[in-house]
Amino acid sequence: SEGLPEGVRNALLAAARELFAQRGYAAVGTEEIVRGARVTRGALYHHFRGKQDLFRAVFEEMEAQLAQRIAEAAASAPDPFEALRIGAGAFLDACAEPAVQRIALLDAPSVLGWEEWREIGERYGAGGDGLVLQVRGPADGEDADLGVDGVDAPDEREATRDLRQPRIEDDDVG
Repeated sequence: SEGLPEGVRNALLAAARELFAQRGYAAVGTEEIVRGARVTRGALYHHFRGKQDLFRAVFEEMEAQLAQRIAEAAASAPDPFEALRIGAGAFLDACAEPAVQRIALLDAPSVLGWEEWREIGERYGAGGDGLVLQVRGPADGEDADLGVDGVDAPDEREATRDLRQPRIEDDDVG
């Protein structure tokens, strides 16, 4: 029920997400958020340090949901490359949604700062320049981590290489 602490927190997150998606962080005041959530200003400050902290929670929730959507979309792929293709498509589809554009792509980098925006994105596997999928390996049943995040690899070519295939050095390509 909404009277319980998690219900109040969820109401604040839902109201803030809707308002931030419609008009952007800068155009939304805390009074409007608490009114939309049907809670008191004290409830807001009980759960969050302020508007920026609430925005961070909205963004993290969005990133977690996006990562889940990508994983679900890619889960039925017959091989890791198809999973990457499907996952990348799901990520790009999400990026076309107005709420994702406004909150995750436009406001989050400026509200949270570049470093925190990237850290949160990487934590959930779908950051501003990355996409990491956990998929079932077709041959051995092991989880295969297909990363395009530049973190585990020295460059983008390395990041996109299937780790089960022999590496082809730039010198070997004629």
